[in-house]
Amino acid sequence: MIKSIDSIIRSNLWIYDQARKQAVFLCRYFLLEEGFSFLRHIEAHQESVSLDIGSNDGTSIEMIRRLQPHAHIHAFDPITSPKFSSKYRNVTFHNVAASNIEGKLTLFVPKIRNLNLSQYSSNDPRKVVSQLIGDFNVEPSEISCTKVESNSIRLDSMNLNPYFMKIDVEGQEEFVVRGSLDTIRVHKPILLIELQSFEAYRSMEAIMRELGYFNLSWPQQSRTKDFINMGTYSRKMNNYLWLPYETSKNWSLREVR
Repeated sequence: MIKSIDSIIRSNLWIYDQARKQAVFLCRYFLLEEGFSFLRHIEAHQESVSLDIGSNDGTSIEMIRRLQPHAHIHAFDPITSPKFSSKYRNVTFHNVAASNIEGKLTLFVPKIRNLNLSQYSSNDPRKVVSQLIGDFNVEPSEISCTKVESNSIRLDSMNLNPYFMKIDVEGQEEFVVRGSLDTIRVHKPILLIELQSFEAYRSMEAIMRELGYFNLSWPQQSRTKDFINMGTYSRKMNNYLWLPYETSKNWSLREVR
């Protein structure tokens, strides 16, 4: 979600809870997060798939389905299973964490008072508490965390052929990418990655540069879409689009009108 709007919603815990409850429904008709609109201009090839890593309540699934209705989506989340995912033939849900190692991963699922905030789950409880204090202006005593054990996999081990990967895993995005390096090198998917700090952006930019990717400045404000403008870190954004310099066999740009 765009940071300015997101900050307003998070200013009140009750408003945030109500907004989250409606988000999945609204995403069928509106794009609530930046970057997804780029999928309007994408033509997926062959049997390539879309990966939603950190699917949580399923808002991203709905946005992908809206923009790419024929896509098969593999969704990953170790904590929350979208209630509707089993109803969609084109959605395969994996109740595991994607990372750079395979094995067991300990996650901490937070609550503020009685409100479950599984979308903030992380393997670092200090980060969870710090982020919740910053986002909701609450006292540490109001926050509790439940420890959950999850299986962890490397996406490279799944032999998937993605044309699009969305990664939103509360600060663990770099580990997901490092466990997907071979997949990214071979298939050259579009990447939409949440990065919440300049340090996280700078580290991801170094990895992407080695993989032959650049950050696309999007959305464009001009009427003529330009798919080569390079972007950079912005305090006003959470999601960053990364495109390969080389052509991918899994997707291409539709004709721009």
